[in-house]
Amino acid sequence: MDREGDTVEVFAERQSLGGEIDLLVRARHDRSLDKKKRSLLEQMRSAPARGRLGSKPFLMTAVHAVEDTDPADGSERLEWLLLTTLPVAGEEQAREALELYALHHRIEDWHRVLKSGCRVEKIAHDDAERTQRAAAINALIAWRLAVLTMCGRETPELDAKCFFTNIEIAIPADFATERRLPWPDNLDRAMGLVAAMGGHLHGKHDPPPGNEIVWLGYARLADSSASIERAMRLGPESEAYKQLWSD
Repeated sequence: MDREGDTVEVFAERQSLGGEIDLLVRARHDRSLDKKKRSLLEQMRSAPARGRLGSKPFLMTAVHAVEDTDPADGSERLEWLLLTTLPVAGEEQAREALELYALHHRIEDWHRVLKSGCRVEKIAHDDAERTQRAAAINALIAWRLAVLTMCGRETPELDAKCFFTNIEIAIPADFATERRLPWPDNLDRAMGLVAAMGGHLHGKHDPPPGNEIVWLGYARLADSSASIERAMRLGPESEAYKQLWSD
């Protein structure tokens, strides 16, 4: 654990489960041993060595990949030097290693949504079970948003109904009608409207909407969808229904 794990509650929980408590830490600061003012580091450095830890070599393969030509935007050629214990006996396996490493960007995007969007580090429930459930739910939400952003860029032609319910499509469709924007009949247009609900201006020189903007828009969409679904479930006589469809 990191230093945040150095708390009484962690060790008390371990004891309450009937387990022993063992410590294995790295001493960062010197410590006094006795009244003679001997220090821990002084004592250990002057003591005779009682063993030697030999290094254990293991085989690694280097995969070196460089772009053939200079990028059109004038930037430097991409160059990767990967070290791996995976078997790399030829071009196909080297390509697989490169593709695996390229996935770390998606993992970082997912963590960014989980931490910045879902604010999972701010979870402050009273017990561990609630915290675990909240973290698991937020992990799925972050995964869905990361997938939506990725698919909106890589497969924009997909039907929006592959990812959204009818109510979730109707809300950005109404948003589009007010602003005379295209109907969200595919994933590209639907994600564009979700991003607009999150504050994306869609200017000529604006980059594609990222995970944070999509999260903000989807949060608004989810709240609106939940309100409509609840009102429809309760029926026309409910206050929720009257508030939504009153004149």
